[in-house]
Amino acid sequence: IAEFDRLRKIPDKVKRTQAINQLLTKEKQIEKTLQKAGLLPKLSKNTNKLNKASQASKVNKVEKLKRIGPIGDPSAKFRNAAPKNWISKTANNGKGTKYINPQHSGDYIRFMSKNPHPSAPIGQQKPYFIRIKDGNKILTKNGKWVVKGAVNPSETHIPQEMFDKLLPFMKFN
Repeated sequence: IAEFDRLRKIPDKVKRTQAINQLLTKEKQIEKTLQKAGLLPKLSKNTNKLNKASQASKVNKVEKLKRIGPIGDPSAKFRNAAPKNWISKTANNGKGTKYINPQHSGDYIRFMSKNPHPSAPIGQQKPYFIRIKDGNKILTKNGKWVVKGAVNPSETHIPQEMFDKLLPFMKFN
């Protein structure tokens, strides 16, 4: 129980879920070992059925998440347009998804949810994305590539509704 309490405090939801699943797997392995040694009774058929139903429920939740898309990219627009080898990960703040070119970590696109704070900067008040290439070039709303920091961030925090329009300028090679 103390281990579960410690794991629940992990701030990153994905890492927290992975750690809890690993702990559960270890507990199941220990339980099986104890059963083989005759130190625990075998699980009843009803318990096995409950475990299978629980696993099916987890699979269904994962499939639903795949259909609706990741955090910050709810329609999965980029996932469907991205090169298949690009890696997705949760944004550092947990409120978006970053897709990274595995051959060049400075080549990525990040989709973010809107910032609900009333004083949020212009460009973050709606769901947005940022496209970076070569580590220092950033795409603007008008489809131009500029050096990072050369323009106001409101020009590079692009509303997600503009994704399809700017797709031809994104250069995913």
